[in-house]
Amino acid sequence: REAFNLFDTDGSGTIDPKELKAAMQSLGFEAKNQTIYRMIEDIDKDSTGEIDFDEFLDIMTARMSDKDSKEDIQKVFSLFDDDNTGYISLQNLKRVAKELG
Repeated sequence: REAFNLFDTDGSGTIDPKELKAAMQSLGFEAKNQTIYRMIEDIDKDSTGEIDFDEFLDIMTARMSDKDSKEDIQKVFSLFDDDNTGYISLQNLKRVAKELG
């Protein structure tokens, strides 16, 4: 839930295309506009053009279950754990939130 809240930078309770693009880029995934809109279209069950928390879980689970999921998870962890402590601290989360705007 914390990741969702970090990516929902305007606090609206949903992630819009701009927020999703920033989130995917910060996690090291491809984030071309066409890809973002296709992801939203595929996941947006209620056709609002935005992603709510349940839809966010679906999309992140799908991306993490790709064949290189362990490598992807390590990559994401490294992005958060920039001080290489082996833990994601509150300071790490705050830094990511600040980077996302």
